[in-house]
Amino acid sequence: MMTLAEILKFAVIVYLAFLGVWFGTAQPKFDPKSKVRPMLYILVSVSMIVGLISIVSALTRHVPVERSIITFVLSSFSAAIFKSSLRAIKSKNLGLAFSGIVPGEVVQHGPYRYIRHPLYTAYGLFWGTCAFFSGSVLAALGACIVVIMYIAAARAEERHLMASDLGRSYEDYRRKTGLMIPRLFS
Repeated sequence: MMTLAEILKFAVIVYLAFLGVWFGTAQPKFDPKSKVRPMLYILVSVSMIVGLISIVSALTRHVPVERSIITFVLSSFSAAIFKSSLRAIKSKNLGLAFSGIVPGEVVQHGPYRYIRHPLYTAYGLFWGTCAFFSGSVLAALGACIVVIMYIAAARAEERHLMASDLGRSYEDYRRKTGLMIPRLFS
């Protein structure tokens, strides 16, 4: 008979796998001519490796009930940020990380009121939560690499935006919002 900890562990693994697939398939556009496309492939590959390490580590270790519950809560929060971000950019021309696409406007509603890159926040929180769940140092290292890559993507996108016709508007927006976490003091 399975213990409560084992049942929760398997339920969370299935939930994380579902979220990982959803995050990977609900993507905006990508310019196939982008010179930085290999960076996107590296980012996706590292993310998948973190996911696999997390699942294998969790399957081969005891996961305390508390860790499963915290993982469920944090990954659900990540999913809520992701969903509300997608809703905010539904008809906008935003691209994937490292896509090189400059949108037609500066989005400032939904979670974009508080942070400039809420999708990256959702991804970073998700992969960090997977690493936490697994208890694997290797998964934690991979999650750190993923977060660093998203920060690099955000900075590159902001350089493109600042050099575009949206530069002045985006600079005003930058002063009011945080990069990937809300700015507490403006």
